[in-house]
Amino acid sequence: MKHRCFTLKELAVIHKSLIKLCGMPDHKAMELLYHLNTANIDTLRHLYGLRLHSGGPIRFCYEIGGRGYPYPTIAQLAKALENLLENIVISALTAEQRLAVRRAEAIADGIHDRLEELDDALLDALLRQIRVEL
Repeated sequence: MKHRCFTLKELAVIHKSLIKLCGMPDHKAMELLYHLNTANIDTLRHLYGLRLHSGGPIRFCYEIGGRGYPYPTIAQLAKALENLLENIVISALTAEQRLAVRRAEAIADGIHDRLEELDDALLDALLRQIRVEL
């Protein structure tokens, strides 16, 4: 799955929709989206090494505040939230879980390297055997 960064315009639409369609208070919707935005950015930073920043909560609130029109239906809001959540799975991990993932990746890389060395050794042995038979 290819992850992407949600734009402020998209987040503003979700913000307005949470207020209108779910009756969520403005400050609660803003806080929720700020954390989802930083999680989305952290995911992209983690997966692709992108150097993105959220600009801080005050700037985020300023950028989102007056923008966007709400989705006409709750189904559209639900789909938008699902899409956003799909992009932040990795950033939902705690620091300890991330460390465990890195350790597991290092172990897997080590195993992969050993298998490649074994494949090279087997290939060399087969080539030597073929030369002897010729």
